[in-house]
Amino acid sequence: MTNKLSDPRLYLYKEKYYPQYLKWGGAYKYIEHTARQYCKGRGVDIGGALAGHLYGARPVNLNMNDSYHALNLPDPPYDYIFSSHTLEHLQSWVNAITYWTHCLSARGVLFLYLPSEKMEYWKPENNTKHRYLPQPDEICALLHKLKYSWITITGIDLYWSFSVVAIKQ
Repeated sequence: MTNKLSDPRLYLYKEKYYPQYLKWGGAYKYIEHTARQYCKGRGVDIGGALAGHLYGARPVNLNMNDSYHALNLPDPPYDYIFSSHTLEHLQSWVNAITYWTHCLSARGVLFLYLPSEKMEYWKPENNTKHRYLPQPDEICALLHKLKYSWITITGIDLYWSFSVVAIKQ
């Protein structure tokens, strides 16, 4: 049995052990296969220029201190908008999702990959890069209000993240 303290695959944070890969970035890789099932046609990966992006999507760079690019997408409408670990960095995730909805074509897909609040390090009080962690029920309520016709939310995966997939009416 390996001693956790000396195992290079793990790191200790607030008396809990987590996999090292959580610190490496490029979260999209952990959901890419599933995202490609929904994200077809012309689309963007918001924040994807930072650490790789969803294959086939136009990467939209994002300065995490300024949500300008998240709220000024080039050449809409899109068949899909993919966003991995981006909303938690924006000043207003509600404004971002509302704006992205207007940038989607009818029957367009919004695919969000988000950090779970169950991961201590990702909570805003522990990670100064995160302004807020949108909760699944809050996102679902907003998407219903924005009249998405189909919404699904997954459980937490091995990247301590969850997905929200919604189809615009």
